Amino acid sequence: MRPFVLVGFVYLLTLTAAVCFGAEAALAAGCVCMGLCAVLLLIRRFPLFAVSLAVAAAALGSFNVWTETVVLPAETMAGKDAFFTGTICELPESSYGRFYYIVEVDSIEWEDAPDVGKIRLSAQNALAVEPYDRIRGRAHFFLPAEGEGFDKRSYYISKGILLSAYLYDYEEKQIFPAESLPPYGYALKARAALKNSLYELLPEREAGLAVGVLLGDKSGISGEIEEAFRTGGVSHLLAVSGMHMAAIYQMLSLLLGRLLRLPKRLTCLLSMAGIAAFMAITGFAPSVVRSGLMYLIFLTGMLVSRQPDSLNSLGASVFLMCAVNPYAAADLGLLLSFAATASIILFSGRTAHWIRRFLPFQGKPPSGGKCRAALHRTGRGLFRQLAGDISTTLTASAGTAPIIMLSFGTFSTVFLLANLLLLFPSTLLLECSAIAAILHLVPFLDPAASVFAFLTGILARYSWVCAELLAQIPYASLPASDGFLVLWLCGTLILFGIAVMIRRRRASCLAAGIASVLLFVCGFVSDAVLMRQTARIAVIDVGDGISVLAEKGGNSALIGSDSYSSVNISRFLQGESIRTLGYFQPSGTEDDEHDLAAAVIREFSPEKTVIPADEVLNAFLEQALPQVGRVLFCGGREFQPLWEGAAVETLFSEEGSCTLLAVDGVTVLICGRGCPIEAVPLSWRSPDLFVCSELPEDAALLHPALTVLSMSAETAAETITNAPAGTYSATGAEGDLIFDVSGGRVKIRKGH
Repeated sequence: MRPFVLVGFVYLLTLTAAVCFGAEAALAAGCVCMGLCAVLLLIRRFPLFAVSLAVAAAALGSFNVWTETVVLPAETMAGKDAFFTGTICELPESSYGRFYYIVEVDSIEWEDAPDVGKIRLSAQNALAVEPYDRIRGRAHFFLPAEGEGFDKRSYYISKGILLSAYLYDYEEKQIFPAESLPPYGYALKARAALKNSLYELLPEREAGLAVGVLLGDKSGISGEIEEAFRTGGVSHLLAVSGMHMAAIYQMLSLLLGRLLRLPKRLTCLLSMAGIAAFMAITGFAPSVVRSGLMYLIFLTGMLVSRQPDSLNSLGASVFLMCAVNPYAAADLGLLLSFAATASIILFSGRTAHWIRRFLPFQGKPPSGGKCRAALHRTGRGLFRQLAGDISTTLTASAGTAPIIMLSFGTFSTVFLLANLLLLFPSTLLLECSAIAAILHLVPFLDPAASVFAFLTGILARYSWVCAELLAQIPYASLPASDGFLVLWLCGTLILFGIAVMIRRRRASCLAAGIASVLLFVCGFVSDAVLMRQTARIAVIDVGDGISVLAEKGGNSALIGSDSYSSVNISRFLQGESIRTLGYFQPSGTEDDEHDLAAAVIREFSPEKTVIPADEVLNAFLEQALPQVGRVLFCGGREFQPLWEGAAVETLFSEEGSCTLLAVDGVTVLICGRGCPIEAVPLSWRSPDLFVCSELPEDAALLHPALTVLSMSAETAAETITNAPAGTYSATGAEGDLIFDVSGGRVKIRKGH
C-alpha cells in the first residue's frame, strides 16, 4: 500500500490548480468534488476515485480557508502608512540599488491592525542590522503585482510573506540588537560563514557561481550567466533542490558509513541531523524542505527496520508541506523538484535498462582469461553507471520541461544536451564547494581547503563556459504562447489517461507519448505561424528605466535601453527569437546608459539606429556603432517608418525626449526622464499607453487609456499614491508587460 502516493500527489496537483484559478474557483470546485465523492460513496463504485475526490475537496477547502483567514485580512493594510515593530528573520538581499529584509512583524500602530506575519521590507539605504535584530520605523505597505497563475504575490505567500513595504528612510527609525539567537539564527550565521569562505578562496565570478549552486544565493551570479543557464534549460542547477539533498546524503553516508564505519542506526540518526542542518542553512527553500522531508521519512523507515519506499516518502513530504501552507504549491522550485523526483523514481530504472541494451559490455563475460573477464566487468560497471546518469538526466528533464515551458514561456531546444553536460559537473561543484568552504573555517585545514577550492574553480568555469556556448547555438530557445502550452499539456494528460485505462498499457502509453510529441511539434509550428500575424508591444522589466519592444512578422524595434543592465533586454529579445533588431533608439545621456546601448548593439546588430544630433558619445558606444547598418543623427521632430502599419516619431529636446510609437492602430507615448508634458504635441496627449520611468509633474495634461510605470515596485507604489486619477500598471521587478494586438483587439498579460 502506498497511501501517501495518492494523497500527496492529488493534494499538490489540486493546490497547483487552485493557485492558478484563485480562491473563488477553488471553493466552487471543492463543492463539486465533495458532491461527486458523495455520489461515488452512495453507489459504492470506484473507491480510488472517491478517495481522490475527497482529498481534492480537502485541498481546495484548505486553500479557501487559508485565503479567507490569513491572506485577505493581512491585505487590508495595503496602501496604508503606519509605524511597525518587527524582527529581521533572514539575511538581507539587494536588487536594483535597493536593500530588502524579511521582517516578522510583531505589531503595527494602526487601529484594528491585522496580523500580517512576515513582510518584505525594502530600503533605499542599507540598514545596520543583523538577523534577529528588532526594528521600529514607518513604512508604506503594499501588495506585490498580481498576475495570472504563478505570480509574485502567490510566490511570496508560499514563503509566508503576505505584504511588501518600503521604509521611509528620512524618518526616524530604531534598531534594537538581538539579545539572543534562536537555532535558526545560528544557521544563518553558518550560511554567511560558508558564503564568505568561498569568496575568500575563489575569484569573484567563480565564487558567485559556487555560492549559487551550494546555497541557492544568486546575488553573486552575473545576469549574463544566469540568462545562459535559463536559455539552456538548466536554471534549476542554480537553485537549491533535491540534487543538493541527494549530494549531501551521499556525502554523509560515505563519511559516516564507509569511512568511519559507524553502526547503521547511528549513521541514520547523524544523517538526519545533517540533513536538518542543511535545510536550515539553505533557508528552508521549499524544494529543499520537500527533499529533506523525503529523506527524513526514508531514514526513519530504515531506523525502525521498515522497508522504505521512495514514492510514498515523496507523497508524504509534499502533503506535509501543503498541509502547513496551501500556497506552497505556488513555489516553482517545489513543483520542479517534485516533477523531477517523481519522474526519476517512476521511469529512470526502465529508461536505464533500455539504454543499456545499446551499450557495449552488457552480455556475458567472454572466455579467454581473467584479464578479459576483468576488463569486461570494469566496462560493464562504467557503462551501467553511464546509462544510469543518462536515464536520470533524461527522465528529470522530461518531467520538468512542461513546467519550465509554462513558467518561462519558452522552450529550450538544447535542454537535454545541457543537462547531460552540466548535471554531473554541477553535483561535483556542489560537493567540492561545500568541502572547501567547511575546511576553510578550520585554520589548520586551509591547505586542504585550497585543493578543493581549485577543483571548485575549474568546475565553475566549465559550467558557465558550457552554458554560454549552448546558449549561443541558434534557436537554443524558442518562444511559445501560454495558450498553446496549456492546450498541449491538457491534450497530453487526456492521451495518457486513455492509455492507462486500455488493457495493453505499455503499447498504449508509447503511442500516447508519440502522439504527444507530434501534437507539440504541430502545435508549436502553427502557433509560430499565427504569432507572425500578431503585433506585440512589450514593456520590458528593466527596473527603474525604460525599454519598449515592438515586433511583428519578423520585424522589430526597440525604444530605450535605460536600465541597470542589458541582461533583461537580452533575455526578452532572445526569448522572442530576435537575433537582429530592425530599429534601435537608445535613451539616456550618461556613460552607463551609453554602455548599455553599446551592449545591445554588439549583441543584436541593429539595421538602423537613431541618436540625438547633439549627443556626446562615450568610447564604448562609438566603438559599437560600426556594427549598425545605418546610423541617423537626428534633432527636433523626427519621423521613421518601421514596417506596414507601424511607425515611430520622436521629439528631441534638451529637457528630455519623447517618442510616439504606433503599431497596428495602438499608440504608445514613451517619455524619458525630465521630459515636460507641456512640450509634448497636443495630438500625442491621448495615447493608448503612456510609458515612463518617472511620472512627470504635469502628467495630468495627458489622457492615456493606461499608464505603465517602468520602475521598481516600491517606486511604483509611492508614485501611484501621489499620481493623478487614471489606470496604472507597473513592471515593478515583477515581470514584463506584454500587449498582443490582433484583429483590432489588445490582449494584456504579464511576461515571465
